[in-house]
Amino acid sequence: MTHLKAKIYRSGETVPKWHHETDEVSIDKTRGEEQLEITFKLASKGGGVTDVAVRIDPHVGFDTLLNEMWKVDPERVVALMARQLNGHFWPG
Repeated sequence: MTHLKAKIYRSGETVPKWHHETDEVSIDKTRGEEQLEITFKLASKGGGVTDVAVRIDPHVGFDTLLNEMWKVDPERVVALMARQLNGHFWPG
């Protein structure tokens, strides 16, 4: 798994504020399936730990991800895609 520089926040229906939960986020291809998987752990209300996995199917989810990334920083998306297409793989 590759570490993803991301922050996880938690809120609830009755809590109007988001609270930082963790920076420990991983991203990888799922085993045996052609999906992208983002995983992290959350502290459980009862004192344990809950593992969370977000699985994204490339046939139905990648277009949405790319579109949202484009809205945030189109120049960065173009630069990364050009880098990948030229054989200079994603920065680690």
